[in-house]
Amino acid sequence: MELDTQQYDGLNRRNAGYIFTRYSNGVPVSESYNKMPHYIQINLTKAKKA
Repeated sequence: MELDTQQYDGLNRRNAGYIFTRYSNGVPVSESYNKMPHYIQINLTKAKKA
């Protein structure tokens, strides 16, 4: 679990990279994708002012 208290450029990419890494490491080579664990990622971000 991770908590970022500040919005900054690149945060969305960082969050995406984090969950992609979890998925890519979730199933060992030659194992069935049916054994892949489920992940839930919740991102609460504040919209930038225009």
